[in-house]
Amino acid sequence: MNSENEIVREAKLPSVIYIMVTGVGSIIPDKGQSLDVVAWFPNGTAAIGIVPYGLGRIILSGPHPNWTGQKAEKFREGMMCGDYARWCGLTWEMIRNNRKIIQSNPDPDGPEPDWALAKAMLSYAYKMVAN
Repeated sequence: MNSENEIVREAKLPSVIYIMVTGVGSIIPDKGQSLDVVAWFPNGTAAIGIVPYGLGRIILSGPHPNWTGQKAEKFREGMMCGDYARWCGLTWEMIRNNRKIIQSNPDPDGPEPDWALAKAMLSYAYKMVAN
């Protein structure tokens, strides 16, 4: 998380939030376009960011912090370890390995930080619209 970003700072979010992601690319702005990074992937590329658009701004988020609990479990089993993963080009062997990793390494920080991030992004958007 980018501690200098307004969303992260105002919501007092932790420095790291664990969110399961699959099939999502990094946010790469056009040359000369500003990008206010909210969070990075472990490889250092932008995972969540804010870009100017028209007279306003858009929050772009590859990860889905709003997918927690049963929805996240369905996503993990159905999409990450099923037909969607296969459609994304993963082999059945890769899918089986992913399933083992997911089952052995559940969400280490639980759903609360994910919900806090989702709420903070929505609060930021509402605040921008209200001004």
